[in-house]
Amino acid sequence: MQKANLHKTNFSAGEVSPAMGGRLDTARFKNGAAEITNFVVQPQGGLVRRMGTKFITEVKDSTKVHKLVPFRPSIQEAYILEFGNNSIRIINNDAVVLNTGVPINLVTTYSSAQLTEIYYTQSADVLYVAHPDHAPKRVLSYDVDDWAIELATTEDGPYQSPQPGDSSITLWLTDIVHRAKLTSTTNEFGPLSLNKGVEYWKDGSLLLAFIRSSIIGVTNNVTIEPVARVVDLKQLDNSAVITFDTLQTKVYASRTIWSTETEQSYIRNPSAGAGWVKMTTHSPIPVVIGTSPNSYAADVMNSDAGYPQMHAAVGAVGKRSFSDETITAILRSSTPLFLTPDDIGRQFRLNFSGKIVWGTITSITSTTQVNVSLGNMVPKDSLDSNLYINNAETTDWRLGSWFTGNYPRVVTFHQGRLIYAGTKLEQNRIWFSKADDYVSFATTNLLGEVLDDNGINIGIVSGEVNTILWAQSGPVLLVGTNGEEFQVKPTSISEALTSTNINVTVQTPYGSESNIRPVKIGPSTLFVQNHGQRLRELMYNFEIDSFVASDTTVISEHIFRKHLSAVDMAYTQTPNSVLWFLGADGKLISLTYEKDQEVYAWTNHELGGNAFVESIASIPSEVGMQDRLHMIVRRTINGVTKRYIERFDDEFNPSSPTDKDGMNYLDCSYHYKGAAITTVTGLSHLEGELVSVVANNAIHPDRTVVSGQIQLEYSATDVLVGYTYESRVQTLPTDDGSQFGTSHGKLKKVHRVDCQLLNTIGIKYGRDLNQMEIPRSFRETNGVMGQSPDLFTGIIQLTDESSFNRDGQYFIVQDQPYPCTILSLMPIIKVNE
Repeated sequence: MQKANLHKTNFSAGEVSPAMGGRLDTARFKNGAAEITNFVVQPQGGLVRRMGTKFITEVKDSTKVHKLVPFRPSIQEAYILEFGNNSIRIINNDAVVLNTGVPINLVTTYSSAQLTEIYYTQSADVLYVAHPDHAPKRVLSYDVDDWAIELATTEDGPYQSPQPGDSSITLWLTDIVHRAKLTSTTNEFGPLSLNKGVEYWKDGSLLLAFIRSSIIGVTNNVTIEPVARVVDLKQLDNSAVITFDTLQTKVYASRTIWSTETEQSYIRNPSAGAGWVKMTTHSPIPVVIGTSPNSYAADVMNSDAGYPQMHAAVGAVGKRSFSDETITAILRSSTPLFLTPDDIGRQFRLNFSGKIVWGTITSITSTTQVNVSLGNMVPKDSLDSNLYINNAETTDWRLGSWFTGNYPRVVTFHQGRLIYAGTKLEQNRIWFSKADDYVSFATTNLLGEVLDDNGINIGIVSGEVNTILWAQSGPVLLVGTNGEEFQVKPTSISEALTSTNINVTVQTPYGSESNIRPVKIGPSTLFVQNHGQRLRELMYNFEIDSFVASDTTVISEHIFRKHLSAVDMAYTQTPNSVLWFLGADGKLISLTYEKDQEVYAWTNHELGGNAFVESIASIPSEVGMQDRLHMIVRRTINGVTKRYIERFDDEFNPSSPTDKDGMNYLDCSYHYKGAAITTVTGLSHLEGELVSVVANNAIHPDRTVVSGQIQLEYSATDVLVGYTYESRVQTLPTDDGSQFGTSHGKLKKVHRVDCQLLNTIGIKYGRDLNQMEIPRSFRETNGVMGQSPDLFTGIIQLTDESSFNRDGQYFIVQDQPYPCTILSLMPIIKVNE
């Protein structure tokens, strides 16, 4: 009989697939285990028992499904947003956030059945939310107890591409009513002001309007009708040159505006009584741009023939403000175009000979007529101020890409642009906002010019139409679909991304699982492959100048299948780099991920009690030292279905063998610490349940919760109550120990295992889970009775008297509410040749 002393130094390969049973020659196999449950692999290679979960609160409505979304406005703040049926609640510092004593409840349009398709991205204290059935929203955090939710409105786009036959359909505007309110700091308006002209600043431009109505007895505000843009300082500079009929030394330049004679320009001449001068062809004189819009004084003028002439100002007092602008009209179509009420809220764009007008449909009268609100002025005919250009008719038009029931499913940020992607009708299209302007998605300005900072509208071209499921910003924009992965980058990589400098190319052919957001860790983007059975690591490969997507589950290919499939993913960066996955069976899966150290270690997790996890999300603790995995757990409590928000407690890091502060190894737990008590209250969330108790760090007999409380056998100042759970590891077969080569398949017996432990109390050992051996007591002979033994660090001997077998496998189990860290195993094996 051959005898061998072996040394298993680490578990850095995690739980290994049964399909690897013949690969005992590989280092990854030797560093793995047949099963690891409720342990996490440390980057150094040891197995540390996962912490217990802390009960936070019951969800708003336990009869309905909820979803957790992380939100971190700043490095000092972190929140969990509880999305429920048409509501959002805010969780902070393990409690529901209150405003004047009442939980904050943001009203939403997302039903419980729609929560799985929520996609989100963050910009400072604003969370953008996308859903294919709902208009994009913004959740705003003004303060810890001051929150709001609103539509993430867009202006001028995005729009669908032209469709065949569109150019044969004429659209035109009628019944245009343009009104605004002008308010003065002085009482300067009266009956004589009606129908007189007024110039005012708006968005850096000088506009001309006419006073159309006023309120009787109110002389500080009037209703005006804007009619023309006079000055646009954004399009002028100090080198501009104009001509005019009277020698002046200082003028304000204008854009060309409409006139009843010919297309001419007017300038405001402060040196000539604040009147107007019509430009003529004389010797050019340099223009000096005058004072800024903030200090520019508006003037009420007489008007003649509907356009400004050389009239002295009739009023030049007060500072005026412009507000409440509306432009309404009727939009008509030459053929039935508006076929469904879903078009209400849809945008459109009209091109009148290079001058753009955009707007929004507010109501539908018929298939050929809708009421609209316009976003900018309809240009006037240059030869007749009473007419609109082209009679406000055009065959060059676009309808908005988004409308009721057809909104983008993905949102993210990239290079200063807000990005949406993938509607039901345009599954493979990406829309970029204007640079540093998250509202405008127009691909041209209002003159039809394509500028570098305009929005971008681009489709992904591939062999089949793939639905965009995620987008991840980095040096390039990575886009995942249900069939392939793409990169979006500038054609000229050293330049900025623009509509004329953009390139979309396919990178890998795997496809992603729906509703699971990718996670970016360092240079890698990790995504769950289509059907939820693989985790792919998307990284750039310089040798082939392309991205590659390696399978991180090669040696653990069973791990997702074991839990049916993966349905959600979250990442905790500290204290260890761990990716958490939610299985379709309601259990958790962890992957310790340290690429630089080649650590890809998968393990399983089962919560104590009757538990089914439905959602997971991670945020940092309030002090930022550890990331905390939060989860929604469905439980049956006293015969009633309850949904609780729970989180893993912070990692236990004792400073000495007697330091047990923070030792929580119970699930759905409640922790009392204070004056000595014998009655523990605050347990209504465990009503009717048989619970385990740790009192003053010692195991107390189990108790059943009645009326939200339990009675202790003795008083205690530190009490932990919750469900127990079992942590276990089963080793893999060994092929060592034979003098004639491999011992694989031969009869063998693990005579003894020397187990190296760190900060551990109590474990079991054996080949059969039903016949486990308890090693020597962890209590020293001089230990104090009635208290838990000190934490043990060192090597203990585990023995098993079971018979010979052909695999040489064994279990190590921790089922007490105490810590356990296994650093290495040193089995002594006897092989029967």
